[in-house]
Amino acid sequence: MDIDDLLQELDDNQVPSGTRDIADLTQSWIAERSAPEILPFQTALLERLMERIRQQVLIKLWYLSFFFSFFFFFLFCGEVWKPTLQYF
Repeated sequence: MDIDDLLQELDDNQVPSGTRDIADLTQSWIAERSAPEILPFQTALLERLMERIRQQVLIKLWYLSFFFSFFFFFLFCGEVWKPTLQYF
């Protein structure tokens, strides 16, 4: 192990995983486009990317459900609360 290997390990630890995944995806895409044959499937990379997308979708769905639950609550129960809010 030489100094270049140590510096590479240090650099890999400081780069966020999302940035590393995008760089790996870009590198794989460029390599696939320039290769004369089909390269091996990047299973681990695509699984990480798909999991990241799933998490983003779940977060968006959670926010939407949270917003709509409050929206419908105030839509249907707002009339009940209006008289009581006058005392505050």
